[in-house]
Formats: sequence, structure tokens, C-alpha cells
Amino acid sequence: MPRAFVPAYFPAIGAWAMTPWHILSSAESPINFMSGYTWLAPISGILIADYWIVHRQVLSVLDMYRPDGIYAYSKYGTNWRAVVAFLVGFVPLLPGFARSVNPKVDIGDGPMDFYYLGHFYGFGVAAGLHILLSKLFPAKETMLHRSTSTSDVDV
Repeated sequence: MPRAFVPAYFPAIGAWAMTPWHILSSAESPINFMSGYTWLAPISGILIADYWIVHRQVLSVLDMYRPDGIYAYSKYGTNWRAVVAFLVGFVPLLPGFARSVNPKVDIGDGPMDFYYLGHFYGFGVAAGLHILLSKLFPAKETMLHRSTSTSDVDV
């Protein structure tokens, strides 16, 4: 069985990187942190673009749950097109996110203005880039002519 894209120790690194003791240092910080879910916009854009545009609403539900199914993409089970689209949609918003959590971080007003529009940027850029990469470098093994479910397959 292929290893997942995210190693088992990644949550520990993420917990340290988020430094919850800084987030909880004032009453304003948790609110800013919660409003900082800008990473959801690129993920939403990628998922919507992949289902509605790239795969045209045709998928295999059974293969979604198989480690060696058609959606495994690589030996790590990761669609590199989605990873690239996510990073391009999210990384430019990190300076604004850092300042929203810690106002002492001096980044200027430009990145903050950009951060305030982060949901629009993240969704649009990630969706558009995912569509573009999927058209230029298609994962042909995932393209089906009609949807399949467990009723279509002998289990």
C-alpha cells in the first residue's frame, strides 16, 4: 500500500508551527486566527474545478476508496496538479495571515489588503491553475466516459 502524501509526523510539526501559545495570547488573536482560514478557499476551488470542469461530473466512487484505484495518481497518492494549484493559491497569503495573528509583524499595507481578498484570490487562482494544469498535463487514467458506482461493479 502506498504511503500517504502527509507523513505520520506532520501533525506534530504543524502543531509546533501554529504556536498555539501565541494565538491565545490575546482575545483578538483567536478571532483573527479563525478568520484566517484562507487555506480553505484554494481547496474549495480545486475540488469544485476538478469535479465540475476537469472530470465533468464523471467519477468512480469505488476507486475513490481503493489505495490502488485510478485516483491514486502517484506512488504517494497525490495529484501534483492540485498540490501546485494549492501552493500558488495559498502561499502568497501567508504574510497577511501572519500579521493578522500577530500585529507586531511588520509587512506593510499591501500584503494585508491582498490578504483581505484572499478568499477570492485563493479560490480563483487555485481553480484556474488546476484546470490549466489538468488540460496541459491530463491524468488520463482518471478520465471516465460514465460514472461508476458499486451497483455497476461486482464487489
